[in-house]
Amino acid sequence: LTERSSVGTNFSDSISIQQLLKPHGMRRKSWDVRICESFSRRVIMGLVHNKFGVKPCSPWHCPIATMAGLENELIGNKWNDQARNLSYLFKIGLQPSIPPLVVAFGGSPHGVLLNSAFWDLSHPDPQGIREKHPEMWLQSWAVNVSQLMQIVRRTFPETRWFAWHTGNWFHTVEEGHHWNTAHALQLLGQMNDLSEQLAATHGFEWLAFHRFRPLQLRDMMHPTSPSLVRLAEMALQSLGTSLPVGWNSSHSEKA
Repeated sequence: LTERSSVGTNFSDSISIQQLLKPHGMRRKSWDVRICESFSRRVIMGLVHNKFGVKPCSPWHCPIATMAGLENELIGNKWNDQARNLSYLFKIGLQPSIPPLVVAFGGSPHGVLLNSAFWDLSHPDPQGIREKHPEMWLQSWAVNVSQLMQIVRRTFPETRWFAWHTGNWFHTVEEGHHWNTAHALQLLGQMNDLSEQLAATHGFEWLAFHRFRPLQLRDMMHPTSPSLVRLAEMALQSLGTSLPVGWNSSHSEKA
C-alpha cells in the first residue's frame, strides 16, 4: 500500500461490481461500493458507504432520498416504530449491498472496520437537540452505535476481527449551511471518547485515527492520499495481530 503504482482500484461503476449490483435496480444508487487491491502486499480492501440521508454537495447537512424503490417500506411508514428501528434500516438500507461485495471479494473478510461520525454530525437537527442538549444527543448516538456494532457482528459471523476507527479532526466553518462548526468538532472529540468504551464493550478494536500526526487534509476534512495510506497501514497492522496461528501469509488479507 505504500506505493501508488502498486494499488489498483475498482469503483462502483466498474463492470464487475456493477453487474453484481444490477439485480437491485436503482437501489445501487444508494451505495458507494469499492474494491482496492494492493498487488505487492496481496491486500484486498472493500468499502460500502451508505449514502442514504446525506447530501454529496454543500450544504452538507441537508438530507436526500437515495433509498430508491423503498418508498413503501420506509417513506410511507416513516412514523412507524419499525421504520425508525436501526436493525430494520440496516436490513433494507445497507445489508443487500454486502453479499455482492463478498462475492467480488472472494469470500468473507478477515476483518471489518466500522465508522460512523461525520455523517452523524451532518444529519439535520430540526429540534436543536444537538446544540441545546449535547449530552442527550451523545447518549442517543451511543445507543445507536451499540446497536450498529451488534448488527455488524451478526452480519459477518465468520469474521474474527472487528474494529472501530475514530473520526479525524476537520477545519471548522462558522457560517450558515455548514455542519462543521467548532461545536461539532467538540462533539466529535466526545464521540471518539465514547466510542472507545463502546468498542471495548462489544469486542471491537479501537483505532485512534484522530491521534494520528501529522495528518494532512486535502480539503476541509478529508485526509490526503499519503495520510490515508498511513491510516490503512495502522488498521492492517491491528488486523495482522488478530489472524489465527498458522495462517498462511501467502493468502490475500481481506478487510
